[in-house]
Amino acid sequence: NQQLQNLQGQVQQTQQNQAQTQKTVTEMKTSPGGGVGGAVVKMLNGRPVFESADGQTTLGITGRLHFDMGAYDWKPDSKGTTPQSLNSGVNARRARLGVTGKFMGDWDYNLIFDFGGSTDSGSNVVLENAYITYNGFNPFHFDLGYQDVPYTLDEATSSNNIMFIERSSAQVIAANL
Repeated sequence: NQQLQNLQGQVQQTQQNQAQTQKTVTEMKTSPGGGVGGAVVKMLNGRPVFESADGQTTLGITGRLHFDMGAYDWKPDSKGTTPQSLNSGVNARRARLGVTGKFMGDWDYNLIFDFGGSTDSGSNVVLENAYITYNGFNPFHFDLGYQDVPYTLDEATSSNNIMFIERSSAQVIAANL
C-alpha cells in the first residue's frame, strides 16, 4: 500500500513537471523575442535547429561521419613473401559538416563541406552542396547553386543506408560520364 502511494506521488510530480516545462516552452514561443535572443532551439531529426520566434527563419547544424579501418597482420620474413604494400590505419571516408535551413519562409539554403579523405581531388576539403531554393511559387521550386543531383537510384540512396561503404562500380561509371 505504501509503495502504491509512493508511485502515485511520483506520477503526480512527473505530470506537474511536464506541465511546467510545457508552460515555459509556450511562454518562450509567444513572448516578444521568444527564447534566447529571439530564437527557439529545437532538436529536429537528431540535429540542433535554431528558429526565429515567428518560425520564418531557421538554421540547422548538420553532419555525417563515416570511418574506414584496416589492419594487416602479415609476416614479411615468411616463405613466399613477395613485396607488398599494405598499410594499416583509419580513414575518415565522409566527414561532412554544414548548415541548412530557411530564410524569410520562402527561401531554403544548404551549405555542406566534406572534410573526409575519400576524395580523388587531392584536397582535404570538398564543397558538397552550396545552394539556395526559392519556394514562393508552390508547387514549383527554383534552385540556384552547386548541388549533387542523384543520377541513379543507387546515388539517390543516402550513404547512411547503402549496404557497402562504396557505391557500385556501374553507378560510379554512369555518374562520371
